[in-house]
Amino acid sequence: MNLARSKDRTDLVKKWASKLDSIKNQVSFAVAMANNHFEGFAPATANKLRLALGMKEVSWHDTKQRSLSDFTN
Repeated sequence: MNLARSKDRTDLVKKWASKLDSIKNQVSFAVAMANNHFEGFAPATANKLRLALGMKEVSWHDTKQRSLSDFTN
């Protein structure tokens, strides 16, 4: 999925991916958060980080979530 972002912060996302990769043997769980102000669309930023970490991207359109209370993962 390639959604438009208003700011390109690829270099910073790659730095965070590198940092997370460097500590992966020291921690068992990590949470990374970004809001829409970071690049313009937080789900696309999350996918960018996932790809930088060698993970598969998530398709946000397949969840059929209509509201926050409908969320099931």
